[in-house]
Amino acid sequence: MVGKDNITGEAIYNAMFGTTFTEEGFMGLASSMTFTKDCPFSTKDLKVKATTVRNGKHISVTGKEWIPVPEVPKWVTE
Repeated sequence: MVGKDNITGEAIYNAMFGTTFTEEGFMGLASSMTFTKDCPFSTKDLKVKATTVRNGKHISVTGKEWIPVPEVPKWVTE
């Protein structure tokens, strides 16, 4: 958005909120995420996949399905 010669921490911070992060963009390693300025990490529509290691291989135990993560209440009060 700002060009390689103008990358700053502020530019990266602002780009996070102007971009949609999708499962495809994460190459299937993470579900789509939404970032907002009230938190430094995604808290909306979180999903995970369960895996295990069996015979030295990383194996999915949930298949291709994402498991929804329940909403976590805000832990900081103002």
